[in-house]
Amino acid sequence: MGNQLPLPTRIPYNENVMEKMKKDGFDIIGNSEFVEYKMPSGWSLIDKSERRDIPKWYFCDENGMSRYEIYGVWKETYDNEIKICRVSEPKKIERKDTLPLPCETSTIKLLSQLAESMQNLN
Repeated sequence: MGNQLPLPTRIPYNENVMEKMKKDGFDIIGNSEFVEYKMPSGWSLIDKSERRDIPKWYFCDENGMSRYEIYGVWKETYDNEIKICRVSEPKKIERKDTLPLPCETSTIKLLSQLAESMQNLN
């Protein structure tokens, strides 16, 4: 099994962004590649990812306005890179009711393709 996506319990560390988050009331725990955090009261972390290997998450304030964005690529076994930044133009973020699609290289996706090809042999 490859490296699991650290979200939602840990976020990527960026010193400049962490300083801004602290000013907004976040508690940042640690200073390694990924850190734990505690959000200010009323804030939320919303997953808007379309696929699991292309994460897109938002920290939203008590009014549902995006303030920080986490984005990147997470393929579990290689080319894992996610970043965090402060949103320059906050917008209202609504929770979505659907789960992200499996990543293109995920075990589930590969097994389903294998099963489909096996059925085609019969």
